[in-house]
Amino acid sequence: MQPWIKTLRAGQSLNLFTDEIRNPVSGMDAAQGIFLALANGKRIIHLGGIERLSRYQLGYVLAEVLQLPIDQLNPCRQADVQMAAPRPPDASLNSELAYSLGYQPKGFKDAILALQAEL
Repeated sequence: MQPWIKTLRAGQSLNLFTDEIRNPVSGMDAAQGIFLALANGKRIIHLGGIERLSRYQLGYVLAEVLQLPIDQLNPCRQADVQMAAPRPPDASLNSELAYSLGYQPKGFKDAILALQAEL
């Protein structure tokens, strides 16, 4: 996110994919999830965020919260860009097991608001 912020603050445009999905989670929430996973035995536990968002949606929320120019965000498609290595269009995680153990990550906007003073 820091390079995106730097780009927008410099007045430059930012091309962000609308067809590449992630479920972001804050470092603090992920760390709490790791402690939760360690306390609950040896199982594979995914610690994704609660929302599935495209990179464009992530950029939009980030710009909105930090009051950066939204009109500098350019929606584009991963499918139209030749990548050095193939990437799946949906890299979101199924964190249902973690949720059943008490994992409660904040939504992306709330996580950005919590970190806003540090950005």
